[in-house]
Amino acid sequence: MPKSLFPLASFETRQRLEQDPALKLINDYDWASNPLGPIPDWPESLKGAVRVMMAASTPMVMMIGPDGILVYNDSYARFAGYRHPAIFGKPAVEAWPEISDFNRDKIARGLRGDSLFLRDQELLLDRHGQLEPGWMDLHYSPLLNEEGI
Repeated sequence: MPKSLFPLASFETRQRLEQDPALKLINDYDWASNPLGPIPDWPESLKGAVRVMMAASTPMVMMIGPDGILVYNDSYARFAGYRHPAIFGKPAVEAWPEISDFNRDKIARGLRGDSLFLRDQELLLDRHGQLEPGWMDLHYSPLLNEEGI
């Protein structure tokens, strides 16, 4: 079984889709050694949400499961700066240690089913080798599985 997010796509379609560097990274990543496991074993709700995220032009990231495993699109890869691609597939608290408490809280809230919108949230992030303040609008939404949890 192909480890692609698009296992039923024709060869030509998959080649076109994989022109997106983040999608190629997702398909080439060794998910068997990650807590998420191989793509074919992911819930359909997760695979569908990742497909939507990959097509988005805005930076998007998912923090999946209790570890907040990072899966993101190409726009977010540019946002991550020098940390990309090393943070791909890593727990959010390890990937962004300077905001680990912030991310722990958001992961816990998502696992409880909470949605959250933060306007002009200031975060000190190291994206280019030093801490830089950034202000952003952040939207957090839980991804519900087929059982509604």
